[in-house]
Amino acid sequence: MSDEVARVDKGSLPFVMMDAADDALIIAELEGRILETWVYEFSSGGQKVQGLSKIGIDQATRELAKKGEVLRELEHEYKIDPTDKGYMLFTVKVGRYAISQNGQEILLDTAIGAKRQWTKMLRRDGRVAPDPFWFEKGLAKAARNAKHRLIPEEIKSKILAFAKKKGRVQEIKPEQPPESSSQQTSEPETTQKPSKTTKPDTDKNGASQGWYALFIKNVQKIKGEFEELNNVGAYYAVLGNLGYEHANEVKKKDQAKELYAELKKQLKFLKEMEEEA
Repeated sequence: MSDEVARVDKGSLPFVMMDAADDALIIAELEGRILETWVYEFSSGGQKVQGLSKIGIDQATRELAKKGEVLRELEHEYKIDPTDKGYMLFTVKVGRYAISQNGQEILLDTAIGAKRQWTKMLRRDGRVAPDPFWFEKGLAKAARNAKHRLIPEEIKSKILAFAKKKGRVQEIKPEQPPESSSQQTSEPETTQKPSKTTKPDTDKNGASQGWYALFIKNVQKIKGEFEELNNVGAYYAVLGNLGYEHANEVKKKDQAKELYAELKKQLKFLKEMEEEA
């Protein structure tokens, strides 16, 4: 059933998480927020594996244009997955053109990109809800996949090196499945009793827990620092990468610690960039 979340095998989990991270980048672009993640990186078999994000592919496309070649999206198609109506199948055809000095375009080759996109999303609290951006995500990622096939390896390598130099690499940690995973399973979810690290945000009388009130206060403060840097988009990008739209969706102490640590890390990076500018 489409309303249930799948267990992903360990080997493919990092790639599923990279795809989920691109969901957050696509939403950020739709909302006009500026993000800096060009490359994803994870460890596999003791080695570092890197791949371009959707934004990284866009940057590589611009770099290709500087060499007189442009990528154009020629055809877009989508249909309901006949094996599961909860998914849509997207295909995008992209052409690579050489531009002559007089402006004439010559088609060099084409590629097809495909993407199977879930029309729902798994929220951080475990609930399944309709995904309002399923169309945008599916179309953007199908186009991403097609462009990736047409971009020369030398340009991909250049983008990878630049991203590493400028700190625009996001590490993917595959310990847990992504919260926006578009997979499914027939296994029922289990309910766990709250522990000391999974307190609700309020007690039985409705009063805020001490840690929660402190967390919200500190998050509001750090958000103000992002605003002072004129980059509140980076603040929301961190939230999106962890499966939240707003900080008050956090309901567990360990999740609060994780989010706050990631916000501090991103803020430090932005301040260092500001100093170098």
